[in-house]
Amino acid sequence: MRVQHCDMALQEKCSRNGHNIQKQNTKMLQYARYVQNSATILVKMRLAFPPALLYHKNNERERKKHPDL
Repeated sequence: MRVQHCDMALQEKCSRNGHNIQKQNTKMLQYARYVQNSATILVKMRLAFPPALLYHKNNERERKKHPDL
C-alpha cells in the first residue's frame, strides 16, 4: 500500500514538473516570437529609413566643403 502511495505522490510531482516545464516552454516561445517581431520591425525600419536618408544632412555639409564633387 505504501509503495502505491509513493507512486501516486511521485506521479503527481512528475506531472507538476511537466506542467511547469510546459509553462516555461510557452514563455520561451513567447519571448522568441517577441524577439523575432522586434528584429522584423528593426529591419523594416532600416528599409523605411535607409542610411542614405539618415546621413543626408552630413552629405550636405560635405558637399559645401568640397564644391567640386
